[in-house]
Amino acid sequence: MKVMMMRRLVLLASAAWLLAGLMEHAAASSDRLTIEHFEYSYEPTGEPIVRLTLANEDTASANPTLSVTLKEAYSSGQDAYLYRKKGTTKPATISMAPGETRAVTLPVDKLLPYGDYEALVNISDKKTRSQERFEFTVSEQNVREAKLKMQTNHVEGLRSEPSWYRRKWLPFGIVATVIVCLSAIALTLQSRRDSRRRND
Repeated sequence: MKVMMMRRLVLLASAAWLLAGLMEHAAASSDRLTIEHFEYSYEPTGEPIVRLTLANEDTASANPTLSVTLKEAYSSGQDAYLYRKKGTTKPATISMAPGETRAVTLPVDKLLPYGDYEALVNISDKKTRSQERFEFTVSEQNVREAKLKMQTNHVEGLRSEPSWYRRKWLPFGIVATVIVCLSAIALTLQSRRDSRRRND
């Protein structure tokens, strides 16, 4: 009796292991998913989005998780460009049939200022990860139009970050303003003291 039960347990364990292997084989990995199109764009309301066209080239279904990191290019002063993070999208998991091509739209958390950018598109599943890089440019006109549409449609809670140039010089502007104000106050006080001495 015990021998029969042990055999059944062994058979059940073997069947479970085989089924798990078949399911793992049937699931497409992220390296079989390709991005056929990338675009940084805007909703009709002016809110920024990323549009992707994703293709599952495998013969199995896929459930990839997508996320995008957007980085602004800036000069390092040595004839080279570096990148700093400016925006992201929330991770989104989608289901794809074998051989399916699908358009995906991901909201961006910030309205990007005009400039040159790179986008790092991350595709991951339970076992593998892959990343594709794209370059794009945001024009000053695009930003103006997006802001106008957001104002017209009363979109709140989303703001454009200041450009690297404005952020670089903003502290100097604040310090200069403080110095001018303090100098004006000092001159006013000195003028009053001189006036009192002459009167005395």
